Amino acid sequence: MYTKVIFVILLSVMVFSLSQTVFAAHPSTGVILPLYISPGNAWHDVVQEKIKHHKVPMLVIINPLNGSGHVKNNNYADGIHKMQSRDISVLGYVYTDYGTRNSTDVKNEITNYKNWYNVNGIFFDQMSNVPGNEVYYVDLTNFVKSLGLTFTVGNAGVDTKPSYIKTVDNIVIYENNTLPSISSLAGWHKNYDKNNFSIIAFGIDGLDKSFVSDASNSIGYMYVTNGVLPNPFNSIPPYFGDLMDALDVRPPVPHHLVLTMGSADLSKNELKGMWTELHDSKGTKISQGFGPKSYVVTSGNTYTVFVSDYQNIKFVHWDDGSTNPYRTIIPTQDSTVTAYYDTTAPDNSTTTLTVKTADMSGDVISGMWTELHSTTGHTLNSGFGPKSYVVTSGKTYTIFVSDFTNAKFDHWENGSTNPYRTIIPTQDSTVTAYYSGTPDVDP
Repeated sequence: MYTKVIFVILLSVMVFSLSQTVFAAHPSTGVILPLYISPGNAWHDVVQEKIKHHKVPMLVIINPLNGSGHVKNNNYADGIHKMQSRDISVLGYVYTDYGTRNSTDVKNEITNYKNWYNVNGIFFDQMSNVPGNEVYYVDLTNFVKSLGLTFTVGNAGVDTKPSYIKTVDNIVIYENNTLPSISSLAGWHKNYDKNNFSIIAFGIDGLDKSFVSDASNSIGYMYVTNGVLPNPFNSIPPYFGDLMDALDVRPPVPHHLVLTMGSADLSKNELKGMWTELHDSKGTKISQGFGPKSYVVTSGNTYTVFVSDYQNIKFVHWDDGSTNPYRTIIPTQDSTVTAYYDTTAPDNSTTTLTVKTADMSGDVISGMWTELHSTTGHTLNSGFGPKSYVVTSGKTYTIFVSDFTNAKFDHWENGSTNPYRTIIPTQDSTVTAYYSGTPDVDP
């Protein structure tokens, strides 16, 4: 960064919340603000913008005298307290001379910031970016954390090396009097969480909100100002509020739509009473009912709709020509999808499937619950056993029996121990579920 007498080289900061836990909870890009001016109107304006945009992470770097100075400044202490009371994280400026400054001197300044101002973290200016100095910054970061401070930023001012990741919590990888290219922010950095990186640009006359939006995909914190050398950071830019607006990204309010499931025969005459289902993107059933059926859905979300046959009424195709009874839809407006059926298909012959329930000696137990399911898992019929179901010959079904009090399902007559059993009946037939124990009360 750049210096002028007692002003420090440009500080780069990352917005960080009052603790590491809070910091990690902010997925959005925050503002990094080097505030190299004594407490006054500018400090007040920063607090007011944070109040307006309380969800935008904000980190302010303070620099009383090219570092902590030699004595406590009560005006700084009061100003820092006011910022922290509004969830603004404050970092104390310390220069490191690219890893060559005596670490004892650096630690003394860190201790002053802790004891005098109780800042949230430390900003290491003039950070090295050459291999070999990583341990210097690891040692300083560990010292900061040992004092109970929670965040460190290193200002390399230019691109760094992957080996410096985690030597501090965040690295300023760009500081200059122009905006960086978006492509320069999306190189090797994409292999790491964006909260590892921040940028600072000064001498920028107007705010480019498109740049802010695009850069936010790659960096955790940024600052743009119209300030110029020798000290670009002795004021806040007139568009600071616009920068906060641009970073204040709120989740969109869900927009609800109506998705109607229609059904018709091949002559496009409406059919009523056909079974429909609505599933979410994970396949979980959200709602169901007989068509025509309208569902309330969220715009832009992915859904799967499903329709089934009924007796001799067979699904043929959707209005878009697809022949799969499962159809994926991403609604963006109120809409209707129609399933077409062949109502002239021959009705297959029927047969009777009886589910018998018995104890281990073969004596009938009455009142055990049974269910008949289609191949899609839809419950077609149910009742207390022994129970007879009228089914279509040659079709696949799943039957299910459940326990009741002391009566526990043990096995089917074919030896299977799974209470769910797949069967393709071709003639009247009986299957028997055997139970250990008997129900202690009548169901």
